[in-house]
Amino acid sequence: MVIFDDEAKQWISKGRLPPSPAGKDFYYYIDGFQDHRVFYSYNDESEQLEATAIKLTGKPLNSWATWNGMTPGAEAPKPGSEDKHLLTPLYDPSAITNGRRFVSKPESDGWEVIIDLDRHRILYHHWDT
Repeated sequence: MVIFDDEAKQWISKGRLPPSPAGKDFYYYIDGFQDHRVFYSYNDESEQLEATAIKLTGKPLNSWATWNGMTPGAEAPKPGSEDKHLLTPLYDPSAITNGRRFVSKPESDGWEVIIDLDRHRILYHHWDT
């Protein structure tokens, strides 16, 4: 399932990273049944992104790993990895040149967040395998 805009905002607002009223350009993707993956992203004010980072992880954004989308061996999954027709610029970690990344745990039932510092965009991915 892929949804955008206001409908996507409703789903995202129920998750770990609810947007501020200034949030925009919403994208939400879910696949799978028992083992599933959720991806969502949106733009928000830079101060809100910093506050969200601290609220979620307890760590300031500048303590997260640097992310530039081209870091060897640190590839981030994206929606449509297997179904190329689902690829979208609304969720493309490889396009980020100045970002930060936090991964909760790389095993089953984990999540990661990447924040694009230039475009003020947050990308969230949850997996349950």
